[in-house]
Amino acid sequence: MDSLKQFRLFRRLTLNALSEVNEENLDVQPKGHPNTVRWNAGHLYIAAEFLMNKADRDYVVKRPEWATFFAPGTRPSDWETDPPAIQDIILALEEQRDRIPEHFSGKLSNPASEAFVIGSYNMNTVDSLVNFILYHEGIHCGIIKALNNTSK
Repeated sequence: MDSLKQFRLFRRLTLNALSEVNEENLDVQPKGHPNTVRWNAGHLYIAAEFLMNKADRDYVVKRPEWATFFAPGTRPSDWETDPPAIQDIILALEEQRDRIPEHFSGKLSNPASEAFVIGSYNMNTVDSLVNFILYHEGIHCGIIKALNNTSK
């Protein structure tokens, strides 16, 4: 299974996890957790947008204004305005599930427009960045599930 098919699969699993969250638990922040279900869902979206733009500058970031809420280092306790509605985040995640594979089909072996570096590891191809968002998706899907279970 290539990484774009895996992205669709993992995104579907994330969307399934979000469908199991009770609305009253979206913004619950249990002790010891820096963020909420809503933050994790929005973070998945905005992180994938910006990383895929690094992979290919022709990939246009949609909803860049959401970075104020969901970029790395942000947290709900710092929000000064209302965040996007969960329905809007879910619709964006669904749209992105198709948009990323459509945009990057046939481009996985291309060099990235801008490398993404973590420590000494240099992700400098489209495929390496897609694989990173797969890893990232799994982490935050797990956090969404854990937050939902903690809030029950």
